[in-house]
Amino acid sequence: MKNGVRYIDQEVLKCIRDQYVATNSRIIFIDYDGTLIPFTKFPDQAVMNKKAEKIITQLAEDLRNKVVIISGRDRHFLQHQFSMANITLIAEHGFFIKEPHKEWITNIFLGLDWKDRVAPVLKKFVDRCSGSFIEEKEASLAWHFRNADDGTIRLQINKLRNELQKIIKNESQLEILEGKKVLEIKSVLYDKGSAAAELLAVQHYMFTMAIGDDITDEDLFKAMPKDAFTIKVGNSSTLARYHLKRQEQLYQLFQELLN
Repeated sequence: MKNGVRYIDQEVLKCIRDQYVATNSRIIFIDYDGTLIPFTKFPDQAVMNKKAEKIITQLAEDLRNKVVIISGRDRHFLQHQFSMANITLIAEHGFFIKEPHKEWITNIFLGLDWKDRVAPVLKKFVDRCSGSFIEEKEASLAWHFRNADDGTIRLQINKLRNELQKIIKNESQLEILEGKKVLEIKSVLYDKGSAAAELLAVQHYMFTMAIGDDITDEDLFKAMPKDAFTIKVGNSSTLARYHLKRQEQLYQLFQELLN
């Protein structure tokens, strides 16, 4: 442990593997961008690679495992990436859920007319910050600035927050979700934690794991049972019990479980 950060070492890895091998009902929640797949310059470049596809397929083929990809991505992107495996998909931070061989469902009903007020504000800041762009999802709007100049962003991001706050102060069901190089406006009625809790309520699992890399994954970690193996990719402050230093170490972790 270093500065309160507990990295997964051989001792922790053995503990995880021993419990994994000893149990016959497991649920594994895995974030997509920055966790299963490396963070990329443009979101549409973050597609499944052969290593990730092989590992996820092997995990899902084991009938003792319930594998859940839980992401802020839209449902069409996730379904395209995971058409090959017996996997549960959670899209848009929990707005949509799709069980294997079933249709997408949502239990959240909300108005979306606020988009008409928020979109012009985001467009204004796209014009101000070269390299930024808007991603429109079915239930949210996201302003990505991963490719924008850091100096420009520092000057503009507080202004954007202030303008958005003025809009949503009269919208009690809206929030500004700040992720890795992105601001997203969405409803407070759902998040990764509430979506995960819904699945956990259906069945008791003897082995529970959740892995993520972003602020948006903190809701997921919070929803996990106390004995769950919660893992943060990176060394930022987190509710997770353990850390991996680098994204590619996730593949090594899963390979140890599968061997």
